[in-house]
Amino acid sequence: MPEAFRTGGGYAGVFYVLGIDLTLAFWLNARKLEFLAKEFGELLHRHIDLEEVRLDEVIESKVAVRFEGTSKGVKMGGMLDEVTREVTVKGVVTSIPEHLVLDITDLGLGDAGHVADLQVPEGLEILDEPDTVLCSVLVPRKAEIEEEVEEGAEEAVEEAAAEPEIISKRKEEEAE
Repeated sequence: MPEAFRTGGGYAGVFYVLGIDLTLAFWLNARKLEFLAKEFGELLHRHIDLEEVRLDEVIESKVAVRFEGTSKGVKMGGMLDEVTREVTVKGVVTSIPEHLVLDITDLGLGDAGHVADLQVPEGLEILDEPDTVLCSVLVPRKAEIEEEVEEGAEEAVEEAAAEPEIISKRKEEEAE
């Protein structure tokens, strides 16, 4: 690599051609490719590998999941917990979207959104398990405490009803 190019902010690159045993080395001028530095930052490390992708080829890829809407549970005071933010898909390169959408509008407190609930375009297959949790609506801690208190109060009432205190028996014992 020429010293002038290396010190001038260039990037070394390798292009792998599929189907034939061919690898091409090249140099990129950094000034013309500033968007790469902005997108990938420190990941570039002054070297780029590119691989040929055929538009009719089926590939596996990670795709982001975007949660749309405001869930009923969040409106009731719950909190949305985003457990998984991407899924693995398989399809023709041109059919792979930037993201998949999960409508969370109908999720109530304690409900979860799963891979099976995603809106999937035709020609795309999701490789993750359908029951994989993508997000859930957490019950607020205050509601959990109130529920525990209510359960405890109900149990106390039931116990009191099951074993009533006999007041007249004490009076009889005192009289003797």
